[in-house]
Amino acid sequence: MARIKSSIWVDAYLRRVQFNGGFAAILKKGDPDAGAIYIEIDNMQGQIKLLKPAFNPDFSERKWCYQFEDERISRLEVIEFFEKEKRLDPDLWVINIEDKSGQPHIDSDFIVKA
Repeated sequence: MARIKSSIWVDAYLRRVQFNGGFAAILKKGDPDAGAIYIEIDNMQGQIKLLKPAFNPDFSERKWCYQFEDERISRLEVIEFFEKEKRLDPDLWVINIEDKSGQPHIDSDFIVKA
């Protein structure tokens, strides 16, 4: 089964977040076809959750997991993480969600343990 292009998925995701009352913005635009997508969820109280792509061997659907075990991290930790990650993968996408409830706006069935 073919995987949907990253740019199409990002556009649909941004609309979903906005429809649900959240604010979403692209912080870094990656490869439109196959760039890895990272989602940072800012609860606007100084804590961020960072979702990264989870290993999915058949690529049948996008799965996510939290980058850091305790889930909530500081803005400085996020900046440091992406500085390193961009050197390894310059084609990645970074989406920022501002949502006081800290909701990822992704169905829980698609968030797995790393």
